Amino acid sequence: MGGLACKEKIILNGGTIENEVKLLCYRIQEPGLQLSDDAGYKMVELFNQAEDLIFQAKRVWLESQTFDGPWPHSLTNEYKE
Repeated sequence: MGGLACKEKIILNGGTIENEVKLLCYRIQEPGLQLSDDAGYKMVELFNQAEDLIFQAKRVWLESQTFDGPWPHSLTNEYKE
């Protein structure tokens, strides 16, 4: 896959990810909602992993645009091609 089809898929996936995160964070803030420690810790772990992956994608984008640094810490932490 490449070219326009790849760009369209990136845009679609990005929109889906954005909407799901917004909806989940909105639901977590509902008054009276109970969230167990186990569920909360698991969600923090998963969101940290997602954050790392998004920063990896951001670095791939910047490199594709010929940016070569300097890099902030968020874009250098365990980056792998």
